[in-house]
Amino acid sequence: MINSRTEAYIDSLIRKAIPFALLRPPGLSPRLIIQEQAFRDQTGGSTDGFYFHPFSSEENSRPFHILADHVLDLSTNLEWPSLPDYAYTLPAYTEPKQEYILDKATYLSIIRKGVELIKEGTVNKVVLSRIIEEELEDLNAWSVFESLGEKFPTACIYLVNIPGESIWFGASPEKLVDYSNGQYQTIALAGTLPSEPDLKWGQKEIEEHAVVANFIQDRLEKIGIPYQKEEVYTRDLGSISHLAQDFYFQVNSQAQLNQLTKAFHPGPAISGFPKEKAIQLIYELEPHERAFYTGYFGYKLGKLNSSWINIRCAKYCNEHLYVYVGGGIMKDSDPEKEWVETELKSRAILDVMKENLSERFTFGHAKNNG
Repeated sequence: MINSRTEAYIDSLIRKAIPFALLRPPGLSPRLIIQEQAFRDQTGGSTDGFYFHPFSSEENSRPFHILADHVLDLSTNLEWPSLPDYAYTLPAYTEPKQEYILDKATYLSIIRKGVELIKEGTVNKVVLSRIIEEELEDLNAWSVFESLGEKFPTACIYLVNIPGESIWFGASPEKLVDYSNGQYQTIALAGTLPSEPDLKWGQKEIEEHAVVANFIQDRLEKIGIPYQKEEVYTRDLGSISHLAQDFYFQVNSQAQLNQLTKAFHPGPAISGFPKEKAIQLIYELEPHERAFYTGYFGYKLGKLNSSWINIRCAKYCNEHLYVYVGGGIMKDSDPEKEWVETELKSRAILDVMKENLSERFTFGHAKNNG
């Protein structure tokens, strides 16, 4: 009963164009954050609510903050807040670049160019992405959110309604900065292989992970924050696995937390290394706007304070689903294997859509299968 009522209420928020975010951190019950005011730019995350940042300041998409005018714990019996019957819309904004859908041959050629530039010494690593497009007549937001939560219990699940623009949702395994049990945490997550028993990591994946771990250590040390790091381990995320390493530390102020978040993002796990040169190369090689893909989302709800890299995510708008995927390119990268890696990463979203929403999902009409 609570699920059908929740589904109907979420649908009504979308129809009324009211900004909201659904959120389910790992190990916690789902929350619904609703704002009754106009959007505003988000600069630090010091006010309770949900915030969403694009990949970099070069993106046309701007950061925003959904204020916590109403926060509902969706695991309990609910008294739904009464909301106005009129729409809130975003201020005018610059249209992002077209969602360029790369065919396989084009994506492989971009990867080859990246490998060539790495071998020439331009960068040590670059993360290159692509977009997968599927037709989707309409989106059952609550069903998608609930299904992602069931499929990925250790990920942070979100769905955010941006009135007048789109709905974004995802299941991120990658913490940017998380506060729990009296301490802060981040994670070095990099290197990808298909999940299998007795997984053996190759040198390419080990080196890719080391770049990210060393970057985190360097940023913590430059800011002067003591830290404790755990041993590297394998993080199993369904069809794929990553190398992972946890870092624990303390932050003495909101200003220092903001400084650290800015220092960490965008890190080499989503851009490359050296970071500035890698980002420049991304904008040269990728024909599309990343928008909020590889940006970060976060929330502050009382003592809950956490931010996550926006990967394993998708955007829904104009009866189309756009799934964003990418991979870290190193000097020894095999373009064909990198393509397969992005295909595996796309399953996080596409399998949920196919299994749970088949009556509405025109699966297999992607325009980039090559």
